[in-house]
Amino acid sequence: MNIELTDDEVVALHEVLTHRLADLRVEIRHTDNPTFRAGLLQRRELLRRVQAALESRAESLPAS
Repeated sequence: MNIELTDDEVVALHEVLTHRLADLRVEIRHTDNPTFRAGLLQRRELLRRVQAALESRAESLPAS
């Protein structure tokens, strides 16, 4: 699936992902349930892949 985003949307989504990944880091650290932790780790990897794709697009944006 392809999603077309405006430059502003790319920047906003990247910021949201950055904050969510920081929150996940804390949540993973404080989780005792191994199954829940494994799910959080999988979610983190998925979000990192999306963030990397956005970073490659964001780098090509003109500086604001």
